[in-house]
Amino acid sequence: MRRWMAAALSLMLVLAGCAKAPAPAEETPPPVVEKPAEEKPVAMAEDVQAFFDSYVNTNERPVAVMIDNDDNNARPQAGLEEAYLIYEMVVEGGATRFMALFRDAETKKIGPVRSSRHYFLDYALENDVIYTHFGYSPKALSDIPALGVKNINGVEGSDSGIFWRDTTYTRDWHSAFTSMEKIKARAEQKKYALETEHKNAIQYATKYFTPASDKKAEKPYTPTTPPYSRQASAPSVPKDMPPLH
Repeated sequence: MRRWMAAALSLMLVLAGCAKAPAPAEETPPPVVEKPAEEKPVAMAEDVQAFFDSYVNTNERPVAVMIDNDDNNARPQAGLEEAYLIYEMVVEGGATRFMALFRDAETKKIGPVRSSRHYFLDYALENDVIYTHFGYSPKALSDIPALGVKNINGVEGSDSGIFWRDTTYTRDWHSAFTSMEKIKARAEQKKYALETEHKNAIQYATKYFTPASDKKAEKPYTPTTPPYSRQASAPSVPKDMPPLH
């Protein structure tokens, strides 16, 4: 009996030794973490860089001038093409008026210069401008000193000396003009600071960009002549202008 049990035990040990050992578990490689690409500074286009150098990255204090846009007697205006920022608002009678901002400019002729309206003063203050105008509305008359706006007013005192009349215009309120040289000279006489630490009220993009999709608009733009005012109408769009998509 003992011999039989010993033989059986030996057989079991032999069979156990012949069994295949389990294969070691395969090691899972660690996940690959890709490093984000380093952002490299993108050089501005030359014209964008020039804009920032002249109008954004500068401490030169802006000059704002109120410019006429009542009707055809006000056009063509002088100097608008050299302004870096123009605000347009509706005034009485449905006409509009411009407040043009200048920096790094030697504009020889600006105008026709018109009177102040109080609702332009918020934008004058947020840009810290030397505010140039020819007259004022009753509300602007009280708000300009109350708000501390640094202004040059062509209908009062020595300020009037920096304006001249262009006699080719038929009506007085379309005929007052000035220049950047005269405005700055008068600002110095009034001891206004010609530099500012005030940042631009508008943040400009530093580079050109394109839409994420090249999908065209569902409806193409059709040139139209929008309503302007009872006194004048906007310039007509050329009839041969191709539709814009």
